[in-house]
Amino acid sequence: MGRLSVQTPATTRYSGWRISSLRAWITPSIRVETRAGKPLLVVQVGISSAIVPCGGRYLKRVGTTNRDFTPEELARQFLTRSGQTWDSLLTPYDIERVHPELLTTFVQLARPRLPYIAPDQPQLILENLGLLREGRLTNAGLLLFGRRPQERFVQARVRSVSSAARQRLWIRMSSMARFGSS
Repeated sequence: MGRLSVQTPATTRYSGWRISSLRAWITPSIRVETRAGKPLLVVQVGISSAIVPCGGRYLKRVGTTNRDFTPEELARQFLTRSGQTWDSLLTPYDIERVHPELLTTFVQLARPRLPYIAPDQPQLILENLGLLREGRLTNAGLLLFGRRPQERFVQARVRSVSSAARQRLWIRMSSMARFGSS
């Protein structure tokens, strides 16, 4: 918590002007104390959980310096603080963008673990997996089962982990181009 102490009438007027010009997202605690018989303006600003711009820039503290967030870092911070993840964000695409062969292959592979999965109900499958909400595919749904996901995610990379082999696999979007013609 920062603390600013102002003791002279001129600085008190200036500080009052500066405090009144603060943005709405900063809510300082302001009070007047008396020390050594003189009025003392005490301004305290608590730590904010929100991301607050400073002079139109979003800064992060690195050691003893302030550095700008990269656009990717800033987007990640906003998502994290909102309780969302990138893969759960909705796309403008509906279930018509789903590649039926990919979904059929998934159902065949998942049948031993999910015996009650209904291959004739793609909407229910995607909703139960959290890949379709409000009639729209999520980013994860489009990456996994969508037609031409590279149109929306030009530089995306998918990282998956095989639980059986415990190996990390990196799949570039270009390797998914074979489904782009449908």
